[in-house]
Amino acid sequence: MSPSNRTFQVAGIAVAVLLLWLASYPGTVASPYVAEDSYRYHHQIVPDTAAEYNETVEQAPTYRYS
Repeated sequence: MSPSNRTFQVAGIAVAVLLLWLASYPGTVASPYVAEDSYRYHHQIVPDTAAEYNETVEQAPTYRYS
């Protein structure tokens, strides 16, 4: 049993509507978010027991409030 022309027409219209909706979706043409200060982030896994831990991990300043 072969599909009829009507089935192909309905499928074609559905695909066309889907593509038009996708083209109108704002995220389709948007550039990916990249933080302005992304150069500061180091993506390296160093366990705190490693000898290089203090060289690769910047400790956050500690503040005491009274």
